[in-house]
Amino acid sequence: MIPTPLYKVFDNKKYAEQFINEGNLRFSTLGYYKKIEDRARVDCSEGFGKVSKDGESFLLDSASNSVSLVPGIETLYVEGGELGRL
Repeated sequence: MIPTPLYKVFDNKKYAEQFINEGNLRFSTLGYYKKIEDRARVDCSEGFGKVSKDGESFLLDSASNSVSLVPGIETLYVEGGELGRL
């Protein structure tokens, strides 16, 4: 369960402005984020992410041996390990 409210904190004003104004995200290792959080606000989803957006999907037609693009949803899943490996 994601804590409510969930705050995003930056140690540099420049990064906060880039996040708000441009939507830029910064990544680090899961170990780093586990060390900076106190027990009262631990995020159980830390190290995992999912984002979906409108995009295109491949439509495979085995009968005609063809591939075409159709409107669809693009989804990106990210899982970070303790050593920063994806």
